[in-house]
Amino acid sequence: MENPLLTQAAALLTTVVRQQVVLPCSLEQLEVTIHPLAHALARQTAQQLAAESVAQVEQQPLACPCGGQPQAQQHRRRRVLLLFGLVTLRLRRYRCPACGAWQCPGATALYLRPRQRLTRTVEEWLARLGLAWSYAIGAHEAARLLPGVAVSAKTGERCVARCGQAVAAREEAAATAAAQDERAVAVTGPALTNPRRRWVALDGVMVRARGAGKWLEIQVASLWSAWQERSDRQHPRRELTDVTVLARAHGWEALGRHLWRMIVARGGLTPAGAEWFVFGDGASGIRSLWEQYLPGGQLILDRWHLWEKVKQRSRAVFGRGPQALAACQEAYALLKQGAVVRAQELVAAWPAHTEWAEKQRQRLWNYLERHAELIPDYEQLAAAGCLVGAGRSEKANDLVVVPRMKNGKMHWGRPGADFVALLRAYHLSDPDAPFLPI
Repeated sequence: MENPLLTQAAALLTTVVRQQVVLPCSLEQLEVTIHPLAHALARQTAQQLAAESVAQVEQQPLACPCGGQPQAQQHRRRRVLLLFGLVTLRLRRYRCPACGAWQCPGATALYLRPRQRLTRTVEEWLARLGLAWSYAIGAHEAARLLPGVAVSAKTGERCVARCGQAVAAREEAAATAAAQDERAVAVTGPALTNPRRRWVALDGVMVRARGAGKWLEIQVASLWSAWQERSDRQHPRRELTDVTVLARAHGWEALGRHLWRMIVARGGLTPAGAEWFVFGDGASGIRSLWEQYLPGGQLILDRWHLWEKVKQRSRAVFGRGPQALAACQEAYALLKQGAVVRAQELVAAWPAHTEWAEKQRQRLWNYLERHAELIPDYEQLAAAGCLVGAGRSEKANDLVVVPRMKNGKMHWGRPGADFVALLRAYHLSDPDAPFLPI
């Protein structure tokens, strides 16, 4: 049932709109006309109701914890940005003559922090726009979608930083608790669908850092246990159904602490005999993370990275042509079966006609020697119902880092990169989760 008061308000707004448009008119024209008017009406309503709330609490007598009687000293204006626009409030501040403590009952009634200029909703909106676009474009889009919300690119950057600090603080507290006693930490996240087999994919993405020729690595982790087959596609695919993504820019050790926190939060410690599979490109940071937090799991060299490495070195030895492709496919066929020694013998027999080609051949041989224990029988694992490729890690890179941070003109400092990567992964894992405490 419609509210009769809202019906009257709509009738008044209709009368105003009729004075600005000529009927008949398109829906687009009505939208362009009504949108800013509705925001202006909401802004005036919010300002009037906020002023009434402040007036009510300021009429009540105040008391100080020391027993003194606070006296009115200042009457200051406070401008706060809401989704409807900028509202101006007059807040009276009181000072206790006995202890010198200050109080502002109006700010307390409106739940305003000291120096707060944006509501929590506006801060989160601006942060989400800053995660999707550059800060300048995000500020521009905010002005278009929310008439009256005129902010600078710097404000958008500060909103991302504040939201990032809030989420990082919560996750750091959870990681500390999980590191101290993981058995005492309650399961807070969605439980893993498959309690017997779990997968973790780890990868790093390089973005441009501040300074000529400098780069910064973003570490990305994905955790999942179940998927569904998508046979309706032109090329059959698997869609992960319970994936959680994590990203940081402070090194693999920091990511490992939070990965362990995420595993504990999703109930990954039970049952005790669960199988763990960890995919990566064999980097030393990924190895150290695996050894420290998931030593009971099986670390697997991602098959795509293995193929790319063999293809790159074969082209260096044979040149670009059918001979290089045939040599690459022959060696890779052995590696898919876990026959690393036979593949090394095959690579060692490649004819190298130059010193540089011989060096590239030796590099591939050393690569296979270094990662021999990480190259399983991929075909046997696939037959047993296991995933054998870390395509999810590459997809996580594309979703978390690439669209926002890989633009060639963008250069990142470590704190800003960490906040953006952290929040994009956090939002991707749970789109409805708030950034700031409610």
